[in-house]
Amino acid sequence: MSETLSNTLYGVSFFVNLFVLVGMWWATAKSPETRRLWGLLALGGTLNMMADLAWGLLELMAPDLWLDWIDYLYFGRYLLVFLAFWSYPKPWHWRQWLAMLAGILWGWILIWLLLVFHAKNIDIAYALAGMVFPVLDVGILYAAIFRWQTCKQDLKPVLSWMSLAMFSYGMANWFNYNVRVGNPEADSLAALILWLLSSVCMGMAVWRFYKRPG
Repeated sequence: MSETLSNTLYGVSFFVNLFVLVGMWWATAKSPETRRLWGLLALGGTLNMMADLAWGLLELMAPDLWLDWIDYLYFGRYLLVFLAFWSYPKPWHWRQWLAMLAGILWGWILIWLLLVFHAKNIDIAYALAGMVFPVLDVGILYAAIFRWQTCKQDLKPVLSWMSLAMFSYGMANWFNYNVRVGNPEADSLAALILWLLSSVCMGMAVWRFYKRPG
């Protein structure tokens, strides 16, 4: 993939994310009933944008440098997004925890068997570390779908778009990992498109929240 196309997709995604983030903070202020859900998602989106911005600046100014706190921002995003789905409207039963942990375990096994086991000339430590985000995406997707199934009827269109956003984001990380496990400097066109699609889906969630009855 050309560097021009890659940079263009990164740039478009950043500005779409910025627009959606404003909408998420608006949704946080609009309804006391869903303030915790939207507020945690907006905080997670803010951390993700800060990490993306820091990563982009490093790519321009010091491409051979990586700062650990950027990963901490991404981890913070996962924690906040999970808390958003876990806590709204009330915390899970223990059965949901077991189901989510089982999904995460299966995600780890699938990534290892499909993307790592047959790969050649890879750094195993790097491969294991890189698996963290795609595996966590399985847990986030489970949490989003569970809340979609159990939420109030007027919020189902909102949660369905959120679930699609989490699915797209997770698939983007899987494609990105598949490319970078063999070449850490490579970009995946599928991943870039899916990250953008994830932002669009979250934007649709904000729109459906705005348009819901009442």
